[in-house]
Amino acid sequence: MKLDFDSARAFINSCLENQRSILDFDEDEWKEALRWFFKTAKALGKVHQENVSRSMLDVSATIKQPSPSSGLRHNEDCSVSRNHVPASSKHLSSSSLSKSSTSHQKCSQYDANDRWAKPVKWELEVRKLLKVRKMSYRTEQAYLGWLQRFHVVYDLSHPRDLTDKHIRDFLEKLAVKDQVSASTQRQALNALVFLFREVWGRTLGDFSDFMKARSKRRVPTVLSRMEVQSLLDACPPGVELMGRVMYGSGLRLMELLRLRVKDLNFDQGHIVVRSGKGDKDRVTSLPESLIDDLQRHLKRIRLIYDADRAANVNGVWLPPALSRKLKRAGEKWEWFWVWPSGKLSSDPRTGGILRRHHVQERTFQLQIKRAAKLAKVDKRVTPHVLRHSFATHLLEAGTDIRTIQLLLGHTNVETTMIYTHVMKRPGVGVRSPLD
Repeated sequence: MKLDFDSARAFINSCLENQRSILDFDEDEWKEALRWFFKTAKALGKVHQENVSRSMLDVSATIKQPSPSSGLRHNEDCSVSRNHVPASSKHLSSSSLSKSSTSHQKCSQYDANDRWAKPVKWELEVRKLLKVRKMSYRTEQAYLGWLQRFHVVYDLSHPRDLTDKHIRDFLEKLAVKDQVSASTQRQALNALVFLFREVWGRTLGDFSDFMKARSKRRVPTVLSRMEVQSLLDACPPGVELMGRVMYGSGLRLMELLRLRVKDLNFDQGHIVVRSGKGDKDRVTSLPESLIDDLQRHLKRIRLIYDADRAANVNGVWLPPALSRKLKRAGEKWEWFWVWPSGKLSSDPRTGGILRRHHVQERTFQLQIKRAAKLAKVDKRVTPHVLRHSFATHLLEAGTDIRTIQLLLGHTNVETTMIYTHVMKRPGVGVRSPLD
């Protein structure tokens, strides 16, 4: 394939002429994609340096305007997706591209002093690149949170004054003064490296000698079978069923909330977990004792689904790639949430269309916390405690560690081994000398 501005222009015109949806790219993301294209082509020696600036201007100036009737649909990998965007607001504008192209000819790197001479809107740059890289909404929240904390100490609006020494000092402060965990410090490091290296194009020196937080091995909180039963009995009816599924199948919180109707296999007695931690699928057990309750629950949920379809509510959120392939799948029953929210909500990134999302994690967490208080369980109880209890009780019943690892979706068996420390009788029936 020939890598030049003509090929880029031909691709864009083809998309617009055939009314192909731009989907995951808004105007800023198209510009970012073009900048990446010419940077990569230049590195491959397929585009001459003197043609890069001309190419950017020529491509943006020759993009055909789409017809007023062709809207663009934009989906996000977060809690709720955007609406069908009006053509007048999201069509690719050649004038807007031309205005910004001259100031972004070297936008892959913040190496132009004239750009650094004025404050940089770093937050917008980070958000834009996170979306281009298809990072999840939770990753965006975490990274921006750490960068805001870094901004309080060092002004990110003037990046030319910041070096890798500032990163080292910030990370050491987290370890020494704030005494954060090793995983928390690593998350802050990832956010800062992403800003300096990916967003600003800065080459960082070797600062691996910073003081690292000490890794700590914590024993998980586990409830006894009696405590689990008391906790679930204290939950409201709808929350009780959610808790029983989580405990009976060993699901993580978001794996539970993101279940869809098609993921429940009653005939074979299992649940298919889609895009779990690490974006991996797996199969786990579906308790036989819950099949009748779940089937009755789905009949009640079907009423909500039918009401949404009668009101022409937008379909539920789907991953971007799937929404391109199956454009109306979000309106199908099999893709509907097992635990739908009681009200419609919009995309927190864009404030887009209203659609029905699943129950929010905070809602379920508060209900479990209240139930633990009513049940007088004198432990720190969160929904994840039910997953810990699932693994521990299976071990106590004699299930082998490898099977539990597969059910939990752990990559390393050492992660699963931690539950051997909280069994009712750890080891091989070791008894205390006092007994």
